[in-house]
Amino acid sequence: MLFAFAETINVIQSSIHSEFHQWIGRKPCEPKDFLKFASEVKGDLFDSTSSKAMERFNTLAIKLTSLQKNYENNHLRYK
Repeated sequence: MLFAFAETINVIQSSIHSEFHQWIGRKPCEPKDFLKFASEVKGDLFDSTSSKAMERFNTLAIKLTSLQKNYENNHLRYK
């Protein structure tokens, strides 16, 4: 799974991608769904005792939130 942003592309490991789709099922998904999955279901992806890991998570959260806003304002199109 790739999330494309203006400056970067985030790549998600295939096993995490599979887990995400097992969790969400066959319904359409949005960036906010992956953020919920990463923070509530797969909290072990980011070591909360590591400032570097939490910085990476916060950066991801900011990017996904921005991507969600663009999605909701129809600035992005998904097929």
